[in-house]
Amino acid sequence: MDAHAMLVERSGDPDQARQLILRTWQVELAQLLTEHPDTESELRRLVEEIQSELPGGGKNWVMTNIARDHGTVYGVMGGNVIHYHQGMPSDPPTGEGPRQ
Repeated sequence: MDAHAMLVERSGDPDQARQLILRTWQVELAQLLTEHPDTESELRRLVEEIQSELPGGGKNWVMTNIARDHGTVYGVMGGNVIHYHQGMPSDPPTGEGPRQ
């Protein structure tokens, strides 16, 4: 087993261990590219392949839904249904008393 994998496995906080190891990998990969610039395309392909296999939890989506005039909006993102209903605003006060 690779030494970095063992550090993560034995760590009390695997996410923190990965973050700390990440810095080392960045230095090692930069050194690899400096010494072997011809490996850049292969490394990029490997990074893209790994990124495509990662879970989608890291993706950020933005959706804007606006309901007006007694409108109803149903927004669905990532399987969650969000219902928002906006009623009509009440008439602004006129400052006058009730009409007779």
